[in-house]
Amino acid sequence: MTSADRLRAAGVRCAVDAQGWVRCPVCGCKTRTKARPDTVLANFPLFCPKCHRETVVSLGTEGGPAVRP
Repeated sequence: MTSADRLRAAGVRCAVDAQGWVRCPVCGCKTRTKARPDTVLANFPLFCPKCHRETVVSLGTEGGPAVRP
C-alpha cells in the first residue's frame, strides 16, 4: 500500500487556504481551483497538477468537507 493509498484510507479531508485555493487532499499542494466561502461542491473531480491525481471531493455540503478516492 502506497502512502497516498494510506492517506485516502484514513479519510483525509481537502482544505481551502486563506486565499481561497483548494488544496489537494493527497499531497497538500495548491490546485487550479478556487472556492469562495459560500461555494458548494458535490462529487467534484479535483485534479492536482503536482501529483497528477484526480480525487472526487465534496466541499461546503452538510457534514463538512469529504473526500472519496
